[in-house]
Amino acid sequence: MAFSGTPKRLAGATLVASALLMAAPPAPADEAAARAAIEKNCERCHQPLPGGGWEVMTEAPHDRAEMTALLRRMAEEYSAFPSPQERQAIIAFLCAWE
Repeated sequence: MAFSGTPKRLAGATLVASALLMAAPPAPADEAAARAAIEKNCERCHQPLPGGGWEVMTEAPHDRAEMTALLRRMAEEYSAFPSPQERQAIIAFLCAWE
């Protein structure tokens, strides 16, 4: 297989492609389960937004530690009790949200 272009161009194209791939968050294994868990446990306070996402939950990025602490607080203060599987699905989904 032959490539056209100079090695410098190929290196630049490879760098751009790598950056684009790294910028896109990985999709959670089961997006449907995460959305169902959010609907069941979170939507009574966090309304769906017209363009996708939910009030407050998807308005700023969250990391895994922050999401874990937030879900713990929601359980303690607002009686949101997702199962361990639902909690993991919500965390993975919202951490990947852009």
